[in-house]
Amino acid sequence: MSIKANIETGLAIKIEGELGEYQTLPIEYLIKIALSLQNLVNTIASSDISAAETDLDNFKIELSGYKKSSAIPEFVLTPRVNLSLHDNALKQRNDIAGQVDSILEITNSGKFSRLIELYPDGNRNGIIESVFDFTNSFDDSPTSFGTLNKKGEFIGSYSLHKLKKEAKQKLLLEIPEVKSFEAPEEYSEFREILVTRNKNKTSNKVINTIKKDGHSISYTPDFIIANNRKYIFNSSPVSLLQKEKDHYIIKNDLLDIYAVGETEAEAENDFAEEFDYLYQRLNSLSDTNLSDRFIAIKNFINYFVKDVAAW
Repeated sequence: MSIKANIETGLAIKIEGELGEYQTLPIEYLIKIALSLQNLVNTIASSDISAAETDLDNFKIELSGYKKSSAIPEFVLTPRVNLSLHDNALKQRNDIAGQVDSILEITNSGKFSRLIELYPDGNRNGIIESVFDFTNSFDDSPTSFGTLNKKGEFIGSYSLHKLKKEAKQKLLLEIPEVKSFEAPEEYSEFREILVTRNKNKTSNKVINTIKKDGHSISYTPDFIIANNRKYIFNSSPVSLLQKEKDHYIIKNDLLDIYAVGETEAEAENDFAEEFDYLYQRLNSLSDTNLSDRFIAIKNFINYFVKDVAAW
């Protein structure tokens, strides 16, 4: 299905009535409309894309034009796109533009209950609040959404119906109150044991105890194997291994790696996979295609790796 009102290429908003009667738009309303539209786009992006793959800078909106004949500002997603490690920023922008179009189609029909079909789970409330703020940012002025043709003429696709406060309250997902209770303390611990052996007897003595949950120990492997590659280190990157409830976490803030597993072995395998992907991906790109942050990570990971051998 084609997108009728495409914020990726240019979303024109025709504002009539009291706000647009002089073919101008008061600056405070321009700011209010722009901020509410930006919040709507950000909320959609945060709801539809996993946090690990979301760079909200790629979804900033910019004022790309202004036409008279009532008041017609045009907004577009920023052309300043940051390269993603996952190489899917352009697809993400196209997907989010489609979702914005779907929501504008709903505002055109006034059937806001259809928002529940788009967002049936816990992301719904943020979307509902953002739609409410956006649709009410135009006061009572008749408003429509569309595009501008090559002559600069407005081509309307959708009209605006406001989401009213009473309807908003009915759409919000009720979040049950979580009652606090005092749970019994549970934790695991490391024990440092002094082992003494003689010819006939071995004795063990606990000389130090550290609670494991909430504490970390260093994870410094001599090498890493992943995807038939063995990474041999000049100096092993120091990562932190910790136990949290029912899973293990290995994280390296310097390399921005976060690995998780139900066992230590699974966490180590996940870490190796993440390390391999990061090394291969960064070294396949020139510095001109990377942000300053990823250039720094690339320099760090190359410093640690002495050699990569087939395995």
